[in-house]
Amino acid sequence: QERRLVETPCRRSWRRTGADGEGAAVGRLATATLLGVTLVKSGRRRSRGRPLRSSADAVWPLPEEDKKTLKQVVIVHRHGTRFPTKPSGPGNLGWPVRAQFWDSYKGHLTPLGAKLLTDTGIVLRKRYISNGSCLFDGVQKVDGRAVAVYTSNVQRTLQSAWSLLLGLVPGASIFFAFRSERVFAQALKQAVGVPIYVEDASSGDDRLFHEWKLNKEAYKTWNKENLKRSDFLNYAKDAPEYNELLDTLFERLQEPKLASGDEWRRLLAAKDVDTQVLIEESHNRPILPNELGEELSDKEQDMLRKIADEVKRCWFGDAEGDCSRSYGRQAAGYLGHKIWRHLDESAKDLCHQRFVQFSCHDTTMCALAAHFGIEL
Repeated sequence: QERRLVETPCRRSWRRTGADGEGAAVGRLATATLLGVTLVKSGRRRSRGRPLRSSADAVWPLPEEDKKTLKQVVIVHRHGTRFPTKPSGPGNLGWPVRAQFWDSYKGHLTPLGAKLLTDTGIVLRKRYISNGSCLFDGVQKVDGRAVAVYTSNVQRTLQSAWSLLLGLVPGASIFFAFRSERVFAQALKQAVGVPIYVEDASSGDDRLFHEWKLNKEAYKTWNKENLKRSDFLNYAKDAPEYNELLDTLFERLQEPKLASGDEWRRLLAAKDVDTQVLIEESHNRPILPNELGEELSDKEQDMLRKIADEVKRCWFGDAEGDCSRSYGRQAAGYLGHKIWRHLDESAKDLCHQRFVQFSCHDTTMCALAAHFGIEL
């Protein structure tokens, strides 16, 4: 999300943007680009055999007219690629089964994930700070008065926020902080360097990044009904070819949730397997190595991806594409308001922060997209 000083009437329009930045709608106060689709959200599907690699040499140019008018940028990004959050079954030879490993390292950001975010920060630096952009004009020292950063209280999002800043503002002093601490010294904290504000609520009370968890039962009820309205999932749960795929995965991985009997549970478990595949692809590792020595075919990977993509689409977006029935407002209304407040305060010259960053999760981004009416 970018705020520019232009004289055209303000309008709200949300469209996906390509890697060249095309597709952003311009308004007097704000423009929106969903960076998560192409630039910031890591872990997207690639051709088989091609590991995920980032490049700090990539270029995402800022149009000349925007270099003179851009006043504030708001970035919402997913954490970088991570360890799995749990083993995908005792049949997967690629990861430990010992509980001690998962208790200590589940979901942690990997070195590759950190590099991806640093490279992304470098690309954003070239777009928004270098090459003649006026965004940081007049800033003598990059600190909390120029940059605001928020993260959920999880290792992978904390380290992802820091990693992106290393590429964006490499000379800045970066530290973690809680807003609830030393509340009378906020101005002094901002002058020390760039504070990464950690959400100090527990996951179940985290309104900024996990708002849907404030009423878990209501969300679970909505999500269960929403999944059952999906045409594709209703087809897949009964289709012989998809049941054969799920049987194959169960045979290779020995994951109990993949066992036949509860077809909806099997489909949700398949989404978790696809996440495992993405993680292994990203790190150039064998895909689901197993004692049978069998590999997923390209067709099987494509089928698995279709299940996973549809399950994630239905996390917060209405299965039938009706934005008015999505769970976006309940799941990300506070985050949307927080973004608006930064833009509004900048427009009224109440604050002068040039860059605002939110480091979060794929669920957070899907919820925000549903709230903004963006079909993923």
